[in-house]
Amino acid sequence: MSRPVLRIQGDFLRFLLGRAHGTLAIQMQAVAVHWLVYALTKDALYLGLIGLVEATPALVVALYAGHFADHHSRRRIVMACLMLLAGSSLFLALVWHWQAPDSVLLIILFIIIFLTGFARGFFAPAAFGLMSQILERPQYSRGAAWNSSVWHIAWIVGALAGGWMMRFFKTEYVFVIVAGGLLVALASFYFIQDRGLPADQKKSTVVQDIRTGMQFLWQSPLILGAMSLDLFAVLFGGVAAMLPVFASDVFDRGPDALGILRSAVPAGAFLMSVFLTRKPPERFIGPRMLFAVSGFGLFTLLFALTPLVVQSIGHANIVQTVLPGYAHWQDTLVFWTAITMLIASGAMDGYSVVVRSTLIQSLVPDRLRGKVAAINAVFIGSSNEIGAFESGLAAKILGLVPSIVFGTSITQISVLGVAISVPQFRRLDRIDAGSEA
Repeated sequence: MSRPVLRIQGDFLRFLLGRAHGTLAIQMQAVAVHWLVYALTKDALYLGLIGLVEATPALVVALYAGHFADHHSRRRIVMACLMLLAGSSLFLALVWHWQAPDSVLLIILFIIIFLTGFARGFFAPAAFGLMSQILERPQYSRGAAWNSSVWHIAWIVGALAGGWMMRFFKTEYVFVIVAGGLLVALASFYFIQDRGLPADQKKSTVVQDIRTGMQFLWQSPLILGAMSLDLFAVLFGGVAAMLPVFASDVFDRGPDALGILRSAVPAGAFLMSVFLTRKPPERFIGPRMLFAVSGFGLFTLLFALTPLVVQSIGHANIVQTVLPGYAHWQDTLVFWTAITMLIASGAMDGYSVVVRSTLIQSLVPDRLRGKVAAINAVFIGSSNEIGAFESGLAAKILGLVPSIVFGTSITQISVLGVAISVPQFRRLDRIDAGSEA
């Protein structure tokens, strides 16, 4: 059976270009904001608060945003969100140019973070539904892989560029460049044909839409299982919020190192998505996704333990005898070994993201995609930020490395829980038929 051809042209090309420029700009700003917050406070808890402040508006509007995306032009919603984000970045540039006091800068940073969460709450279901309207159903799997690849490339480039620019450019210049990238993304979406509403869409209230979406998920154990896996993996197993602490205090480096660290996970996910564009997941989907999420937690743990392990090896007498110059390049070895662990964790995460996205696009009717995508944003998107708060709070209470040991242990328990409680998922063989092995 021949695989469906997906040509990267027309509206799908414009969609990918818009996603690329928007993601690149947002990741540049994320590096800048995280570095600035930690530089102003030197407190891991404030890094966690970034996640909480961003997640709060995203959670509040997410379910309504799914209803809104199913009853209004998804293209126009995306453009409005990009306009709000670009305006916020320009405002940050002005504030930094005026050299406001540190306390004022910190307050304004958190206000912008709040607005970012609000925009993201509407952006996610609208962009997801728009891509589903652009593609034909047989193209969803490859389309999801391409979308994931472009998103991860933009994240990698954005994180690296953000860290590099924060080291060599004035802060206000960085925010102006971010605003420019967001406006380019807006232009790309502007030239996409407005497809209106799904053909089978019916009038309904917000409460009805939320109830319909939740009922559909409750009756779809495969989708619910995939969402649950990613929810707990990201909520407890992620380490992104603590990367400024690792860059500054553990590795004793600057914002360019933070950019490298933030780019490592999407680099691994990108490599996996490229592999999946050539060899889409076709068999033993459930067991492989369980393995991937477990691997994500394991490699995250190894990242946190890398400095301790490498330094312990360096203190061994036999190492000092056999490799007398070990101490001189130990710091470099620690840093790049840790990067390798993050890349591996990203590859594991990349597999689960593609599978989850393909499951939703393949098994959810078009009239429900906005609703389900909004609930998915609550499950996964906001769990990144809530997980960031958990990381900051746990690091404050337990310490940096013990908090990561705790979180990744919860990830392994969640994998086991889904495998036991959702037998349909662990036996899932093919996505197209939702069949069991």
